[in-house]
Amino acid sequence: MRPLTDRIPKPLIPVAGMTLIERLIAELQAAGVQSFTIGVGWKGKLIESHLLGLSDSDKIQIVTAHDYERGPLTTLINTVGDTAPDRFLLCPADLVADASIASQLISAHHKRGEHQFMTIGVDMTAQRGALVCLGTNGSIVGFNQDGLSNHETVRSAMMSIIERPLLDRLKEAWEDGHASVSSAVNKMISEGFEVAHVPVSGYWSDIDNILDVLETNQRLLQSVEVSPEVGLFVQAGRTFYADDIREPALQDLVGHGTRVVGPVLISPDSVVGPRCIVGPNASLSEGTKVEDDCQIENAVLFGRALVPKKARVQSAILYDRLQLSE
Repeated sequence: MRPLTDRIPKPLIPVAGMTLIERLIAELQAAGVQSFTIGVGWKGKLIESHLLGLSDSDKIQIVTAHDYERGPLTTLINTVGDTAPDRFLLCPADLVADASIASQLISAHHKRGEHQFMTIGVDMTAQRGALVCLGTNGSIVGFNQDGLSNHETVRSAMMSIIERPLLDRLKEAWEDGHASVSSAVNKMISEGFEVAHVPVSGYWSDIDNILDVLETNQRLLQSVEVSPEVGLFVQAGRTFYADDIREPALQDLVGHGTRVVGPVLISPDSVVGPRCIVGPNASLSEGTKVEDDCQIENAVLFGRALVPKKARVQSAILYDRLQLSE
């Protein structure tokens, strides 16, 4: 997602009022996860500053993952180090996933007993995500591997549970030069190590590109919970007319003659000028300013984004002065 990710890390992109990493933590907490260890690399200080501002920051341990450029396996090893718990849930920090997915995975892993060292959540209907090849006994025979076309294939939901003994084996694979978790697990499977899967259902998205951000924003705007701090939220199917405003705070937020077509979320630190059309499927946050006579549709604006007079932003991400379109 460059050049955006040259300036901020993906987990700090806000969708429907929350950053990706903040939303992930909230969903995992709802599933029963009580503490978090987060490895940071590129622009790690920005992530650390953001996490320390959360109300539950005391439950979050932030670790600088040295040599993260070497790949995700290096990041994992250097994040958990020698202090990993006996069992932990592993997922990327830019994952969007319903709490129900983590709940299903945790429950299934517990039922499998103490001799199951790794359980991976798989989506039986997804068309995207890492390929997972299944054997006849239900165990996993490989990830993203050629030559396994005769096996049933499903997609990883990007979430797994790992027991401490498996982490030791992952370290051995890392020392042998493997760069990715999937490559290391493939090596262990070839040596007779059993990895289980559990089918999970619910919404999830591993954010890789602009379209992923826009689709996720659109979906999450359908279920925004309105709070006094939200600014202005217009539900799907409804239209808000600025000239009907009675509340003083909203008069400062949206200029006269502006129409907001839901679903749209405008944070209280943002402002929309007169005679604009905003929505549907738009999120404006982090000091966004929209000047007069603009149109905003299917867009995510943040990081003090500025939309000049009479401009149109459609199917795009706008951060500061940087705009990325589909």
